[in-house]
Amino acid sequence: MSLYNKYRPIDFNDIHGQNHIVTILRNIVKEKSGAHAYIFSGTRGVGKTTVARIFARGLNCTGKSKSKTGDPCNKCDNCLEFLSSSHPDFVELDAASNRGIEDIKLLKSKAYFQPSLGEYKIYLIDEVHMLSKDAFNALLKILEEPPSFTLFILATTENYKIPETINSRSLKLEFKHATKEDISKTIEEIVMKENGTIDKESLELLTDISAGSFRDAISMLEKVLIYSKDIKIDDVKTNLNVISLNEIRAIVEELRKNRGDRAIEIFKNTDVDPMFFTRLIVDILEKNILNSEDGYYEIFRKFVERERDIRDSFFPRAVIEGIMLKFIGEAEDKNTKEVEEKHRVLNNVRSTNSTKLDSNETIEDIKKDSKNTKDEQLKEDNPEKCIEENLSTEEDELQITSVDTNVQAFSFEKLVTNVLNENSNLGAFFSKANFVSFENNLLVLNVKHRFAKDMIESNRTIEFLRGMFGFPIKVVCNVISDLKIERNESEDTKDISMSKEDIYKAFGV
Repeated sequence: MSLYNKYRPIDFNDIHGQNHIVTILRNIVKEKSGAHAYIFSGTRGVGKTTVARIFARGLNCTGKSKSKTGDPCNKCDNCLEFLSSSHPDFVELDAASNRGIEDIKLLKSKAYFQPSLGEYKIYLIDEVHMLSKDAFNALLKILEEPPSFTLFILATTENYKIPETINSRSLKLEFKHATKEDISKTIEEIVMKENGTIDKESLELLTDISAGSFRDAISMLEKVLIYSKDIKIDDVKTNLNVISLNEIRAIVEELRKNRGDRAIEIFKNTDVDPMFFTRLIVDILEKNILNSEDGYYEIFRKFVERERDIRDSFFPRAVIEGIMLKFIGEAEDKNTKEVEEKHRVLNNVRSTNSTKLDSNETIEDIKKDSKNTKDEQLKEDNPEKCIEENLSTEEDELQITSVDTNVQAFSFEKLVTNVLNENSNLGAFFSKANFVSFENNLLVLNVKHRFAKDMIESNRTIEFLRGMFGFPIKVVCNVISDLKIERNESEDTKDISMSKEDIYKAFGV
């Protein structure tokens, strides 16, 4: 038997966090008065079905304590029949699988017969919002004029889907989210009864990831208890594939200090579910929401704004990392940029002779020297090919005259602004890139991370930019960390001879 069924409450005293509902139902049981239909609404795992069963058992209980406390005695024949799930006057119907009009007609035909054992015939319809329109209309007829001995309990997680005609004829009781204190107390009680132990950090993490659901908390606890009776934080992380609260807090602090790259590294080392991560980080940030001067509000706002994108995306982890990339500092060193530019030119020139970088040499000198070297070598090896090359070069210059005009008018800052306006996620990558050049329809950028390179060079980004420019372009990104590594001649040649498929490497945005 699962722990959730093993420790399911059997009277109102065991119900946590729903005191307002327990008080109402106890009074109804004691006074034998109330509505003929009840709607129990609330999120999953908060105890709707459990409370409905206790309520039904209390109504048909024949014990003497019932009139004093409103709780079933759990000793009389009726209570024992209920506990064994064999009471003839209590019927549970799953509307998700019995949602048609024929199912409700069959229910109606039996509802008019007198109860055989108890005082009331009680129907519990779970997930009632799943009923079809015709089924609701059929149910409405019996709710309008029900027999005095028949009661309906309609349980739902989506009350707004229930027709107003049904709502207006029922007593609606709304179940609250379980509080962390109630869930924590429930977990501790079960661990103690199972002769186990749990440390404070594990208890806190299980409470947080349960998201206000008793059933989820107990189900996750059961999995960890099977693994170890002495529960530690590593046991929870290993078995539930979750991220610890300390790691979440570390990510928040890195983002707050504009060190999004470090936050991404922490996130990449986990296999946490993206939606669970988003829910958890928003919950932690909510506690610090008033500290807007410390950057907490900005992080909170961005994750809340992108929650739907994370949920609907085919690559939710990529969306999260895109959010984190927005929190990278803007400090740049001009001398570093100049050295990086020189490296880029050296890595992309066609040269048969190895070239060494001189710190006093300008980029224009490097380009000029590389062209002279190429021309001289070509003349020596194949004069005829040199003539063809020159003719081809002249034709190319004529063909790209219109593009040169675009290049002269090109503004990378305007490009970033336009991309941000059209696609904020993609714009985050462009805003953190360093512009290098835009020549012959080739846009060259420097980026800090391989992840950003893959995103910007993807097929979808190329198509997106094509629509903005009005003509096809290529994009090549240099990763700064890679440029620090000395590269030989063959590698330089390999970079130049990259195929279009390699340059347009698809990753998705």
